[in-house]
Amino acid sequence: MISKKVFLIGLTIILASLMAVGQTTAGLSGVVKDSNGAVVAGATVTALNTASSQKVTTTTDKTGQYSFTNLRGGNYRVTVTALGFAEAAETVVVSDDGKVTQDFSISPGAIKDVVTVTAGKGSDRLAVEIPQVVTVATSEQIEQRIPRSTFEAVERSPNIGVIESNPARERPRLRGLSSSRVLLVIDGEKLNNSRIDPGASGAPMAVVDPSQLEAVEVVAGSGSSLYGSDSIAGTINLITKSPTRPADGMLLGLRFDGTYISNGRIRRGTTTVNLANKFAALRVSANMYRLANYNMGGGELTLAENVSMGNFFRSIPTNAAGTTFQSAASYTIFALPKNAEILNGQGHGDGKQIDFWFFPSEKHNFRGRYLNSDDGNHGNAFSGPPYEVQERYSAFRSFDKWGIRYQGLDITKFIPRLSVNYFYQKLSYPQNLYNYTNIAGATGSYLNATTFTGNPSVFGSGALPSGTLSGASFTDNLNTVSTSGLDLQASLLPFRGMLVTVGGGRTQDNSNDYFYTSPFAGFGTARVFTGTATIGASAPVSRYTDNNFYLQGEFDRIKWVRVSGGMRFDNWVTTGLPGNGFPLSTEFAALNAATPGLIANPGALSSLAASIPDLVRLAGGTGSVNTNNNSVTYNFGIVGRLPWGINPYFRWANSYREPGITERYLIRNFSPGSFFASLVVGNPNLTPEKGKNYDVGVKVQQKYFNFSIGYFHNKLVDFLAYAPAQNYCVAPVPPGLPGSPGAVGFGCASGQAVVSINARVNFASGLIRGIESTGEASIPLKGWGSLNPFISLGSLYGRNDSPTTIQIAQLNAVYNRPNTPIKLTGSATDFPLPNITPFRMLAGLQYLDKSGRFFAEYNWRHQNRVTRADPGQFVGTTLINYGSFASTNPIDKQSLKTGYNWRNDRYKFSINVGIDNIMNKLYWEHFQSAPAPGRSFVFGFTVEAFNVLKK
Repeated sequence: MISKKVFLIGLTIILASLMAVGQTTAGLSGVVKDSNGAVVAGATVTALNTASSQKVTTTTDKTGQYSFTNLRGGNYRVTVTALGFAEAAETVVVSDDGKVTQDFSISPGAIKDVVTVTAGKGSDRLAVEIPQVVTVATSEQIEQRIPRSTFEAVERSPNIGVIESNPARERPRLRGLSSSRVLLVIDGEKLNNSRIDPGASGAPMAVVDPSQLEAVEVVAGSGSSLYGSDSIAGTINLITKSPTRPADGMLLGLRFDGTYISNGRIRRGTTTVNLANKFAALRVSANMYRLANYNMGGGELTLAENVSMGNFFRSIPTNAAGTTFQSAASYTIFALPKNAEILNGQGHGDGKQIDFWFFPSEKHNFRGRYLNSDDGNHGNAFSGPPYEVQERYSAFRSFDKWGIRYQGLDITKFIPRLSVNYFYQKLSYPQNLYNYTNIAGATGSYLNATTFTGNPSVFGSGALPSGTLSGASFTDNLNTVSTSGLDLQASLLPFRGMLVTVGGGRTQDNSNDYFYTSPFAGFGTARVFTGTATIGASAPVSRYTDNNFYLQGEFDRIKWVRVSGGMRFDNWVTTGLPGNGFPLSTEFAALNAATPGLIANPGALSSLAASIPDLVRLAGGTGSVNTNNNSVTYNFGIVGRLPWGINPYFRWANSYREPGITERYLIRNFSPGSFFASLVVGNPNLTPEKGKNYDVGVKVQQKYFNFSIGYFHNKLVDFLAYAPAQNYCVAPVPPGLPGSPGAVGFGCASGQAVVSINARVNFASGLIRGIESTGEASIPLKGWGSLNPFISLGSLYGRNDSPTTIQIAQLNAVYNRPNTPIKLTGSATDFPLPNITPFRMLAGLQYLDKSGRFFAEYNWRHQNRVTRADPGQFVGTTLINYGSFASTNPIDKQSLKTGYNWRNDRYKFSINVGIDNIMNKLYWEHFQSAPAPGRSFVFGFTVEAFNVLKK
């Protein structure tokens, strides 16, 4: 809740700013001509005040002239756009009460003047003057590309990758990091929350439908000094559409967007109504989508090839002595024909967005916004039989977001912008799992003792006499996180050429878990729940509160250079509260039994052992656990402005991530046997992960081309990783863990049980470095339009500076060998980090006709083979299958899109069609177990009436 004191301060600021409006008389005018010297009528001219982000727009008259009056003095970015022409832009200095003339010459092409609001934390900044790699996809570009998912809208960003293959579940990986190490924001407000686990989950981009996007911005590099926790690799901002407001009169606009993609039968539709006048605007949109299973590409997987990979899987050691628990029973054998249907890829959902804006004056506005997404039955494609023993999905996902904001622009000469923003959001979704066991030993089994027979291990129906599957357990782990946030921000101009952004606020996550598990038998529709269900929670009710203050300065008074720097202070207070069925009874009993051994002999878990008394109190329901951490982050950047549009840049920044709920407070038994409890235990004594990042490069912006190339270096310290498990023999045996002779193999006495404690500690360190480059050009074809080549590429290198003895044993056993089915390289002193794609490039060529209505585009994506991979990516008892190894292969995918866009001052109609994966290649996205979709035919269209009231 907002305190009364904070509310009164915010109200006072708003009322004071409403009374501070002064008159201005500065003016800006000019003429727009084409490259032949002919005037261009109907071109759109926008003047953006780079300090306040106030935009004013006009169109050229029949003589090509435009004019702005009553401007406030300052720096303006003036941009000219017209159908079929590349954008032309100039930075213009307008003095108070002065008159400035700026003429433009525009040429055919598709180049745009890129502006970002993410790098300015809500204020517009020119991408070419930001010392970071910035890529922006506009709503027009998203329409043309017909993306399969919200993630695909940003696939042209360098060094970006995808997690999962279901469009409704896809998450981004940026610069080799993912989940809570990449910050997702919606309209600048944090989507990430403290329940996200860096190894298992992430903020879902798909809560915003592609049709709702005005733009998506990817700002690579540390963003913690602006946005706080999680922005170690960078920040992705999903910017939603706002209402359209007329200069006068009444406006009623209607729009429909539709999409169909053949592979996976993806169907999306969005209806939008826009009602507005000069003082108020209302925009309401509703969308719906449906997904089905998809088909992979035209290659096939044979049983023999899968068996070969399974034997390699079994050769990877799982301890420092070089032996392994990776038995043949932990790896499934199956075959896939060409264009095989990939099961469990389904999903459906709908969403709404309601925006209401009120404009008491041109310089002040209030916004209310509601965003909703309700989704159901999201399958984790390629999980479950016949691919692996775990069938994973989410029965539903519910996301609701409310927000209110005040914004004042050009308030006074010294306060160009002021905003007060509050939001509340709630994200709720279960992690559902059917966990099967393979049946071995029957006639025709895939196993003969411990050797693969060449038969498939799992069938979809009862092909073996006794059936092929027996149920083990069903799990429903529901996570509900509500987040509230308040942010007060002001832009100040203390003197000419100096812009200061100052602000502060508070965010709070409240998390509540529900856990249900039950044994079951059968398969598919014949599943029957058996035995006694266990109900409770694997994580406690938790509260994460961040109080923050930030300051960013930008000095832009010298013609040849622009300097920026800033800092942010965050105070995180976290609490784990008793109750709510946490933990489950067997977990509490096992933890209690192992506590004396853990305290006496903690091994690598000394930080956990120190907090065990508090954790046991929390688990026993007799007390809470609290933490309090401060993080201070900084950034410094410099951009040169050399002749010919050459802008060299350098930036240094540090970053951090506050450990989440599952890392601090989770207690969960992932036991493979009745005598063995494998407890994952949260560690309250964790400290934030940290990064130190610098970027250096050059950006070039010319009339006919844009180009950038940069190098980054990100040193990672205090990263969280699982310490080697500590095993403890316990007696008397806890309830639910009957003793077994199997415990003797762990050095225990017969009748004892084994409790294995697994916890994360701050010991990992490493380095990620890479090169990133983007480029686009416009080649005029006289009266035929233009050719527009483009490219985006990135290379990555990752090194783990703290490998464990087990990891080194794994590398020594199977890496740098000439006869392994996949080639892996590395050494103990040059140990690979996980999830590093060595090289990725997306390049293409677009044709745009002279009217700007017709386009045709070809693009090709290539990714090099992965040879440097963490051996831990190939180790496990449940989640490893053929795709885990195939996902290191190179990728080559080609696409072709074309479309026509017709519009006048009242209506718009556009139609876009294309083919994705033209050659129907079989490939796996890097580090994903599911194959990617094969060839798809894509279709999208938009029908819009800008104002049905206009006569």
